Amino acid sequence: MERVRRREVFEDRLAHLHNLSPCLETGARLERKPVLTGGEFQWGYVLTTPNRPEGTECSDLVAVLLSRIDGRTSVAELIARLQKGSEEPQTGQIDQSVLGALKILYVDGVIAELRSA
Repeated sequence: MERVRRREVFEDRLAHLHNLSPCLETGARLERKPVLTGGEFQWGYVLTTPNRPEGTECSDLVAVLLSRIDGRTSVAELIARLQKGSEEPQTGQIDQSVLGALKILYVDGVIAELRSA
């Protein structure tokens, strides 16, 4: 039920999302740990939260995004920093990937709130 409510809140704020600043849940941590990939352990990024102490594996893009969320930086600024140095075709893809990741992180409660920047 809470996930449905959070999804609705995110969708309502989507038009203004670029002007909002995401804030991580208290206790959320990004860690570099061995993760099982293709039957072998390799170094990867794991997000641990009070609700998921065992952690959830993250892609490199999500790990970089999470490391830059500070509660003050707007979504537009986060995207611009991630796009820096990318070629034009990649910038749109980065924008869409970041927005998709933010939605999942918000609905799951990893992002506690989206503040006005």
